[in-house]
Amino acid sequence: MRGTEAARKVIAARLAEALPARLVAVETRLGLDPGTIPPPALIATPDRPRIEGEEWPALFVVSLGAPRLRRVELDEPGSTVFERAYSLRVYIYVRSQSFEEVADLRDRYVLAVVETLLGRQALGDDRIEETSLAQTDSEILPDSIGRSVGGAYVDFEFRLSETLEYVPLGGPVEGIEVVGAPLT
Repeated sequence: MRGTEAARKVIAARLAEALPARLVAVETRLGLDPGTIPPPALIATPDRPRIEGEEWPALFVVSLGAPRLRRVELDEPGSTVFERAYSLRVYIYVRSQSFEEVADLRDRYVLAVVETLLGRQALGDDRIEETSLAQTDSEILPDSIGRSVGGAYVDFEFRLSETLEYVPLGGPVEGIEVVGAPLT
């Protein structure tokens, strides 16, 4: 099985690959000048928990848990294919000179992120549960030198195809102490 780490990294890679083009498409659709929506400076998983210096806009992909597991089929002898639902969140942080610029930039980023997540390319058997997409916006606040900072997050369920491989039992391993009564 691939697990939570793989789910986060699949989505982070998808955002890194497709979000810049999606931001340009949003710019074009809204009739904005090229470069009005800057590309992300950082797309990270919790391996990198903070924004350093001028890494704005920044996105973080985090897991909120894995609430569901469903057996799909028996694959090879001893292997089982499951569909695992992972609850993921993409945090979006933006910064600019004014409240209005940050509000617009935040909303444009959320739109592009949602469109990227809903895109069908490069997810293979894995998929976003479309009805699970939910957006929450943050308050816009000044930073220490007077610029405005804001954010949002997009929650969704990502269904990942997982194969549980058969692993034969190898017998006792030296150096592992088992405490309690032996099984008979």
